[in-house]
Amino acid sequence: MSAMRHIAVIDIGKTNAKVALVDLATLSEVALRRMANAPVRQAPYPHHDVKA
Repeated sequence: MSAMRHIAVIDIGKTNAKVALVDLATLSEVALRRMANAPVRQAPYPHHDVKA
């Protein structure tokens, strides 16, 4: 099996949810995907949609 060269970092915050692909050799960001993390206004209370 070959050595792992990249790792995905997931960051779920109040404003944005982000996924970054990081090159382990250089520790640099190879790709970044970001989307708004607006609160879901459904029962039982307003909350951030961490399942989407």
